[in-house]
Amino acid sequence: MRNNVTEEYKADPKTAPLYVMEGRVFNSGAADSVRDLNAASGWGGAGYTAPRAAAPFAILDTIYKGMQRILRIDPKFKFEPLPIFWNTDNRPAECEDEEKNCKAKGEIGTSHVAGGKEMYILGKEDVDIDEYDEGVMLHEWGHYFEHFAARADSIGGPHGHADNLDMRVAFGEGFGNAFSSMLRDDPRYFDISGPRQAQGMVFYVSELKDPKAWYGEGAVQYAFYQLYVADSIGLPKIYETLVSDEYKKGPAFTSLFSFAAELRKRLSPTGRGRLDQILSQLNMVRGADLDAYGTNQNTLPPDIDSGDKALVLPIYTRV
Repeated sequence: MRNNVTEEYKADPKTAPLYVMEGRVFNSGAADSVRDLNAASGWGGAGYTAPRAAAPFAILDTIYKGMQRILRIDPKFKFEPLPIFWNTDNRPAECEDEEKNCKAKGEIGTSHVAGGKEMYILGKEDVDIDEYDEGVMLHEWGHYFEHFAARADSIGGPHGHADNLDMRVAFGEGFGNAFSSMLRDDPRYFDISGPRQAQGMVFYVSELKDPKAWYGEGAVQYAFYQLYVADSIGLPKIYETLVSDEYKKGPAFTSLFSFAAELRKRLSPTGRGRLDQILSQLNMVRGADLDAYGTNQNTLPPDIDSGDKALVLPIYTRV
């Protein structure tokens, strides 16, 4: 954990100060001695009145939980280093300078993973703090995981549950939300913000949302979570598919089509049946007709007018 609102960060992010905590001097010679340290939140009841020592450790604790969940599936998995930057002045401000200079002022836009290699976390009191939002932390960590362990083709940009998105964006953001809930084994996703941190949002990735299609972020997160809770599938099969060479090196862009096509090859008949049920809820092609390109997707989701069919299908066009 490093501090990005510093001159050292501006000179070189790798030299940004580390967060540390010191306790009082004690005698380490006593037998079976235990040393407990308390990283206080700094909360005074109506606002922060003392240093927020707990925040960096809360972030690391959440990321550690995610790592341990992966290691339970694959004990030999090797994680790439991930620098994490946080400061109490990190806020959702638009950058009007060089990116590094903006981040050195705390203008990070939102909590995010830059290029899959660096994580930045909001911390501005009464605006948006994310250090205790485990859903947000593990969503962003999911993007990091996609970049180095799986594959990420998302083009980024604004996104929301009700939007008709580029299918790569819908897949990446829907995966991030669902992956966060899988790692916590909790379908709730929350993000606190506002005065006294008393506002924010909460939603359930276990609830199917419109648009019910491969281009809907809410639909994709629902699909992933249903795959997770299915006894015949679960996180091990999802993980196995994500890190497979067939998925990572496939010629099609990342989407629910490319992922589901590879996942299906690894499932039992019962698992395939459950996968097909979930895809049906998203108005997607399924069964033996499923492939990475959605070649046989001929049915329009109900939110698309027939006159706009050419804007949606076919998913890939021959040039």
